[in-house]
Amino acid sequence: MTYQPASDKIDDPSKGNFIRALNNGQFRVIWASSWCFYIARMMELAVLLWLVLELTDSPSNVALVGIFRTAPMFLLGLVVGTLADHFPRKYLLLTAQSTNAITAAIVAILLVSGNFQFWYAYIAIFVTGCAWASDFSSRRALLS
Repeated sequence: MTYQPASDKIDDPSKGNFIRALNNGQFRVIWASSWCFYIARMMELAVLLWLVLELTDSPSNVALVGIFRTAPMFLLGLVVGTLADHFPRKYLLLTAQSTNAITAAIVAILLVSGNFQFWYAYIAIFVTGCAWASDFSSRRALLS
């Protein structure tokens, strides 16, 4: 008899879990929306980093964008995790995404009107970082 690793067994229950999860309609919706929202999140970060670099030509000002982006998760992680346990997660997700959309619209209006100052990027990224902290906690709880 030869040794057969557990991953080569045909009856391994871990194989195909992702495919089986896609059979659940609610999981497909949350998975697809997560994919779209995280692409938007990375685009937002790239655009604001580039915008601050173009406006200030200062690497330290660009670094502040990243600091303001991650600070809400550090500062509010426990609070929004508790909120995700006590309130309907669907409404927390809708609130977070609405906040992101409104913030993006305000930034776009300021850019088009020519009234955008580089430090507005810090406020915008902090606000969306707070929304993403809420989204992160709520979405993780929904996936389970």
